[in-house]
Amino acid sequence: MIAAMNSPGQSVWVGDVLVGWASAATADTAAVPLGPIDTTRTAGLSGEQKARFLQGRTLLHRLLGELQPGVVPQLDATTCPHCSGPHGPVSVEGPAVVVGLAHADGLVVAAVATTSRVTALGLDAERDAVGAAERLADLVKLIGGSPATALRRWTQIEAVLKADGRGLRVPPEQVRIEAETAQIESDPDRYRLAEISGPAGYLISLAWR
Repeated sequence: MIAAMNSPGQSVWVGDVLVGWASAATADTAAVPLGPIDTTRTAGLSGEQKARFLQGRTLLHRLLGELQPGVVPQLDATTCPHCSGPHGPVSVEGPAVVVGLAHADGLVVAAVATTSRVTALGLDAERDAVGAAERLADLVKLIGGSPATALRRWTQIEAVLKADGRGLRVPPEQVRIEAETAQIESDPDRYRLAEISGPAGYLISLAWR
Protein backbone atom coordinates (compact mmCIF):
# COMPACT_ATOMS: atom_id res chain seq x y z
CA MET A 1 0.00 0.00 0.00
CA ILE A 2 1.36 3.42 -0.96
CA ALA A 3 -0.18 6.33 0.93
CA ALA A 4 0.07 9.82 -0.54
CA MET A 5 -0.47 13.22 1.07
CA ASN A 6 -4.06 14.35 1.40
CA SER A 7 -3.23 18.00 2.10
CA PRO A 8 -0.29 20.43 2.06
CA GLY A 9 -0.22 20.16 5.86
CA GLN A 10 2.29 17.31 5.73
CA SER A 11 0.03 14.62 7.13
CA VAL A 12 -1.79 11.63 5.68
CA TRP A 13 -4.28 9.00 6.83
CA VAL A 14 -3.27 5.38 6.26
CA GLY A 15 -6.31 3.37 7.22
CA ASP A 16 -6.83 4.19 10.91
CA VAL A 17 -3.33 5.64 11.38
CA LEU A 18 -2.50 9.35 11.01
CA VAL A 19 1.07 9.98 9.84
CA GLY A 20 2.82 13.35 9.66
CA TRP A 21 6.31 14.74 9.09
CA ALA A 22 8.28 17.96 9.53
CA SER A 23 11.78 19.36 9.34
CA ALA A 24 13.54 20.02 12.63
CA ALA A 25 15.31 22.97 11.02
CA THR A 26 12.04 24.91 10.64
CA ALA A 27 10.28 23.83 13.81
CA ASP A 28 8.56 26.22 16.23
CA THR A 29 9.03 24.27 19.44
CA ALA A 30 8.89 27.08 22.01
CA ALA A 31 5.54 25.96 23.43
CA VAL A 32 6.15 22.22 23.62
CA PRO A 33 5.15 20.93 27.10
CA LEU A 34 7.64 18.42 28.45
CA GLY A 35 7.21 15.77 31.10
CA PRO A 36 9.87 15.20 33.79
CA ILE A 37 11.78 12.50 31.89
CA ASP A 38 11.73 14.54 28.67
CA THR A 39 12.97 17.57 30.62
CA THR A 40 15.92 15.58 31.92
CA ARG A 41 16.72 14.27 28.47
CA THR A 42 16.44 17.68 26.80
CA ALA A 43 18.89 19.15 29.30
CA GLY A 44 21.58 16.91 27.85
CA LEU A 45 20.89 17.82 24.22
CA SER A 46 21.91 20.80 22.11
CA GLY A 47 21.84 22.10 18.55
CA GLU A 48 20.32 19.91 15.84
CA GLN A 49 19.85 16.96 18.18
CA LYS A 50 17.76 19.06 20.57
CA ALA A 51 15.72 20.62 17.74
CA ARG A 52 14.99 17.16 16.31
CA PHE A 53 13.86 15.85 19.68
CA LEU A 54 11.57 18.82 20.34
CA GLN A 55 10.16 18.66 16.82
CA GLY A 56 9.17 15.05 17.46
CA ARG A 57 7.16 16.09 20.53
CA THR A 58 5.64 19.05 18.65
CA LEU A 59 4.61 16.82 15.77
CA LEU A 60 3.03 14.24 18.08
CA HIS A 61 1.01 16.97 19.81
CA ARG A 62 -0.25 18.25 16.46
CA LEU A 63 -1.25 14.83 15.20
CA LEU A 64 -2.96 13.87 18.46
CA GLY A 65 -4.92 17.12 18.23
CA GLU A 66 -6.09 16.10 14.76
CA LEU A 67 -6.88 12.58 15.90
CA GLN A 68 -8.92 13.62 18.93
CA PRO A 69 -9.82 17.32 18.78
CA GLY A 70 -10.24 18.97 22.17
CA VAL A 71 -8.13 16.41 24.03
CA VAL A 72 -4.87 17.78 25.45
CA PRO A 73 -2.40 14.89 25.83
CA GLN A 74 0.55 14.83 28.21
CA LEU A 75 3.58 13.26 26.54
CA ASP A 76 6.70 11.99 28.23
CA ALA A 77 9.38 9.40 27.58
CA THR A 78 9.51 6.26 29.67
CA THR A 79 12.64 4.96 31.33
CA CYS A 80 14.55 2.58 29.07
CA PRO A 81 13.88 -0.97 30.34
CA HIS A 82 17.41 -2.06 29.37
CA CYS A 83 19.71 0.71 30.64
CA SER A 84 17.35 2.89 32.76
CA GLY A 85 18.21 5.94 30.64
CA PRO A 86 15.64 8.69 29.88
CA HIS A 87 14.99 7.55 26.33
CA GLY A 88 12.34 4.83 26.48
CA PRO A 89 9.21 4.74 24.31
CA VAL A 90 6.88 7.73 24.39
CA SER A 91 3.93 7.43 26.77
CA VAL A 92 0.70 9.41 26.42
CA GLU A 93 -1.34 10.32 29.48
CA GLY A 94 -5.01 10.89 28.73
CA PRO A 95 -6.30 9.55 25.40
CA ALA A 96 -6.11 5.82 24.65
CA VAL A 97 -3.67 5.95 21.75
CA VAL A 98 -0.55 4.37 20.33
CA VAL A 99 2.19 6.54 18.86
CA GLY A 100 5.41 6.14 16.90
CA LEU A 101 8.39 8.32 15.95
CA ALA A 102 11.24 8.10 13.44
CA HIS A 103 14.09 10.40 12.43
CA ALA A 104 16.24 10.63 9.31
CA ASP A 105 18.74 13.42 8.55
CA GLY A 106 16.69 16.36 9.81
CA LEU A 107 13.30 14.83 9.03
CA VAL A 108 10.94 13.84 11.86
CA VAL A 109 8.06 11.45 11.16
CA ALA A 110 5.31 10.55 13.64
CA ALA A 111 2.22 8.34 13.63
CA VAL A 112 -0.79 8.13 15.96
CA ALA A 113 -3.88 5.92 16.23
CA THR A 114 -6.54 5.06 18.80
CA THR A 115 -6.15 1.76 20.63
CA SER A 116 -9.71 0.82 19.67
CA ARG A 117 -8.50 0.48 16.06
CA VAL A 118 -4.74 -0.19 16.26
CA THR A 119 -2.90 -2.11 18.97
CA ALA A 120 0.67 -1.40 17.87
CA LEU A 121 2.48 0.64 15.24
CA GLY A 122 6.01 1.34 14.11
CA LEU A 123 7.68 3.77 11.72
CA ASP A 124 11.03 3.96 10.01
CA ALA A 125 12.50 6.64 7.76
CA GLU A 126 15.73 6.68 5.78
CA ARG A 127 17.40 9.12 3.44
CA ASP A 128 17.26 7.63 -0.05
CA ALA A 129 20.63 5.95 -0.52
CA VAL A 130 20.97 6.44 -4.29
CA GLY A 131 24.61 5.80 -5.10
CA ALA A 132 25.45 4.37 -1.67
CA ALA A 133 26.57 1.07 -3.15
CA GLU A 134 28.54 -0.13 -0.12
CA ARG A 135 25.67 0.38 2.30
CA LEU A 136 23.16 -1.25 -0.02
CA ALA A 137 25.48 -4.23 -0.47
CA ASP A 138 25.70 -4.61 3.32
CA LEU A 139 21.92 -4.56 3.61
CA VAL A 140 21.56 -7.21 0.92
CA LYS A 141 23.95 -9.45 2.87
CA LEU A 142 21.90 -8.92 6.03
CA ILE A 143 18.30 -9.17 4.76
CA GLY A 144 18.54 -10.52 1.20
CA GLY A 145 16.84 -9.13 -1.88
CA SER A 146 18.54 -6.80 -4.36
CA PRO A 147 20.29 -3.42 -4.02
CA ALA A 148 17.34 -1.75 -5.77
CA THR A 149 14.91 -2.83 -3.04
CA ALA A 150 17.21 -3.22 -0.02
CA LEU A 151 16.64 0.17 1.60
CA ARG A 152 12.86 0.04 1.29
CA ARG A 153 12.87 -3.50 2.68
CA TRP A 154 15.07 -2.33 5.56
CA THR A 155 12.61 0.45 6.49
CA GLN A 156 9.79 -2.09 6.46
CA ILE A 157 11.71 -4.46 8.72
CA GLU A 158 12.61 -1.65 11.13
CA ALA A 159 8.99 -0.50 11.24
CA VAL A 160 7.81 -4.03 12.10
CA LEU A 161 10.45 -4.45 14.82
CA LYS A 162 9.49 -1.09 16.35
CA ALA A 163 5.82 -2.09 16.32
CA ASP A 164 6.79 -5.38 17.97
CA GLY A 165 8.58 -3.42 20.69
CA ARG A 166 11.80 -5.40 20.79
CA GLY A 167 13.58 -3.53 18.02
CA LEU A 168 16.89 -4.96 16.83
CA ARG A 169 16.99 -7.41 19.73
CA VAL A 170 15.12 -9.53 17.19
CA PRO A 171 17.38 -10.52 14.25
CA PRO A 172 16.16 -8.56 11.19
CA GLU A 173 16.27 -11.66 9.01
CA GLN A 174 13.43 -13.12 11.10
CA VAL A 175 10.97 -10.60 9.65
CA ARG A 176 9.09 -12.18 6.74
CA ILE A 177 7.50 -9.74 4.29
CA GLU A 178 4.77 -10.80 1.89
CA ALA A 179 3.26 -8.07 -0.28
CA GLU A 180 1.60 -5.63 2.15
CA THR A 181 1.93 -7.71 5.33
CA ALA A 182 4.77 -8.92 7.54
CA GLN A 183 5.31 -11.40 10.34
CA ILE A 184 8.16 -12.24 12.71
CA GLU A 185 9.19 -15.90 12.75
CA SER A 186 7.53 -17.91 15.56
CA ASP A 187 5.19 -14.98 16.32
CA PRO A 188 1.47 -15.25 15.50
CA ASP A 189 0.99 -11.50 15.07
CA ARG A 190 0.76 -10.18 11.52
CA TYR A 191 1.37 -6.55 10.60
CA ARG A 192 0.08 -4.46 7.73
CA LEU A 193 2.64 -2.42 5.78
CA ALA A 194 2.41 0.87 3.91
CA GLU A 195 4.88 3.04 2.04
CA ILE A 196 4.36 6.70 2.95
CA SER A 197 4.75 9.14 0.07
CA GLY A 198 6.44 11.91 2.04
CA PRO A 199 9.18 14.42 1.19
CA ALA A 200 11.37 13.81 -1.84
CA GLY A 201 14.60 12.02 -1.02
CA TYR A 202 13.26 9.95 1.88
CA LEU A 203 11.81 6.46 2.25
CA ILE A 204 9.19 6.09 4.99
CA SER A 205 7.52 2.82 5.99
CA LEU A 206 4.67 2.18 8.43
CA ALA A 207 3.76 -1.10 10.11
CA TRP A 208 0.66 -1.54 12.27
CA ARG A 209 -1.36 -4.28 13.95
